[in-house]
Amino acid sequence: MIILINGTYGVGKSSVSKEIQRQIENGKVRLFDPDGFYQDIKKEIFYDIILNGRGVNPQNNISFLNRVKKELKVFMNKEIMCIVPMAVTTKESLEIIWKYLYTNEKEFCHFILDADESAITERIVSDIERKQKELALDELHSNVIFLKSNFEDAIRIDTNHKKVEEVAHEIIHIIKLKYFMK
Repeated sequence: MIILINGTYGVGKSSVSKEIQRQIENGKVRLFDPDGFYQDIKKEIFYDIILNGRGVNPQNNISFLNRVKKELKVFMNKEIMCIVPMAVTTKESLEIIWKYLYTNEKEFCHFILDADESAITERIVSDIERKQKELALDELHSNVIFLKSNFEDAIRIDTNHKKVEEVAHEIIHIIKLKYFMK
């Protein structure tokens, strides 16, 4: 099973995903971090960005998205739960990542973490580890609009006034109800 934790920059995708992994603690949960993966392969796809104009940011870089898709195919063939915190907030990421996951025969659960834009802005500004704060703030509104305009089948989780542990617990509860109590 693949669990996509979607949302705009700063909404808490990575933190919630790590907490889900910590709470489940059975060794059969893998966290695939696209942000870390992007940092690992950025040099390899740099020339594609420059020469072919195939997207500067991870969410719209076609080479990166195809590499993520290839990595996800590996997880589709394993008997583990894979948590993927990824902002699917562009038409490229929608076409390459989401459509692949949505149309695959394996189980796929899609969550979108939501919060008020003012709350997300505060999270971005106060996150001392966050890189590219300006990018996150600049794209916040368009990402929110994109997420509201797409993914009608996604399970939306309001993260306003909730701790990371509460959001993770809510997602785990939904997964158990939806997939393990059939």
